[in-house]
Amino acid sequence: MDGKPSFQKAAPRHIERFGIDTSGIRSIRDMYSTVRSVLAGAANRDRDTKPIVDISLHGDLRFPRTDISVEKIKEIVSEHLDPLWVNIKIIDTKDPAGIVDDRDISRTEIERSVIEEMVKNTQYRRHLTDVTDMVIEAKQLAVSKTDPQIILEHLQNSYSVIKSENKEQTDLPFSRGGRGNRGSSGGEDRGGGTNVD
Repeated sequence: MDGKPSFQKAAPRHIERFGIDTSGIRSIRDMYSTVRSVLAGAANRDRDTKPIVDISLHGDLRFPRTDISVEKIKEIVSEHLDPLWVNIKIIDTKDPAGIVDDRDISRTEIERSVIEEMVKNTQYRRHLTDVTDMVIEAKQLAVSKTDPQIILEHLQNSYSVIKSENKEQTDLPFSRGGRGNRGSSGGEDRGGGTNVD
């Protein structure tokens, strides 16, 4: 490898959608058991990538909506599907306020949410919107088959604005090869190209 940025084709990310009617469920424990049963049926499917999971719990709840632990449901999802990201909607049809968001989340919204979650766990969380926009723009350039070198330069130029406000970072935070990584000897690591998914 010559260390130049290059494209690596990624398989399309699969989205698993589950709609669970909660009207006949009498307790929180039964609801969690139902979620497990539904997910168990999908756990054996062959996948090349971690799925994005979208779960909608809808119906006349027989217990307070606030008793439902979203984190618990995410744990159950992780046990069965090893997801990249999980979106959970709880819609109580007895409560008008619970029917506000009754739509499928779009792939664009999922993409932005996944990137935002990744950025939130870095020192760039103060620049959440800027970094997220930068990554999405880079992906759009890659999809349009823009030269990888041009994409890398675009990322470096955009990043320089953020870097000027955050002195701790010395390399691109998302670099996985090429110019961004350096070996233990201090020289440039020529072992691979920069991935643009």
